[in-house]
Order: sequence, then C-alpha cells, then structure tokens
Amino acid sequence: MSIPIKLIQDLIHEASRAGGNVIEDQLRELHKIQAQCVEELNKQVALKYARSLGLKPIETLEDLRKKLNEKIIIVVKSRKLKHRQVAAISQIYRPRVTHIMNRHLERVSLDMLIIILDRLGIDPKNYL
Repeated sequence: MSIPIKLIQDLIHEASRAGGNVIEDQLRELHKIQAQCVEELNKQVALKYARSLGLKPIETLEDLRKKLNEKIIIVVKSRKLKHRQVAAISQIYRPRVTHIMNRHLERVSLDMLIIILDRLGIDPKNYL
C-alpha cells in the first residue's frame, strides 16, 4: 500500500484554510490513514517472518502472534510451569507472562513471542 500523499496534502491544505474543529477533524483523518499504513506494514512484516521461518504466508501479523501465543500456552501448561517460572526462564516480567497466558496480546510483540518460545527450548518453525 502506498502512502496516499495526495490525500494528505489535500487534508493539510484544507486544514490550513480553516480553523477550529476542522483541524482536529483533519488530524483524526490523518491518524486513520496512519493506522491503515501501519496495518499494511504489519502484514508485510508477518509475511516476511513467515517466509523466514519456512511457513506458508499468514494473512496478518495478528494471526501469527495468536498462533505463537497458543504454542506458548500449550508448552507452559504441558510442563506445568508457573508464571514466575516462565518469567525467569524467558527473562521477562511476570505480568507480561500473565498477559500472554491470558491471551492479551495488545502489548506483546511478535519478537517477544519468538524469544519466549526459543528460551523455552521450542523452535517456532516446528510448532506452526
């Protein structure tokens, strides 16, 4: 997805001619465009990760994160590890482990999930 430069220029031009809430509206519109660009970039990153791991392409970064998260949960439960044990092994804070175990991935990066699997002795390629 290319960044819609013309749209951004039009919004800035329109905002410069008006004042007040129009500028706020234009900023909201710019944030929406930015979010769309970030989402597209995330998809590209997910495809890159999938290819580097020898996996078939996954639709979104979120799908890949969910799959890795599920693998972590399965490993932790099968080994009957406590959250503090996983935190010590993975070298991350225990609250982060709790978020992962509760499937709250809003602030958990794909890299973090891969690192946790690696520190648990799991090759992500073998579990996807």
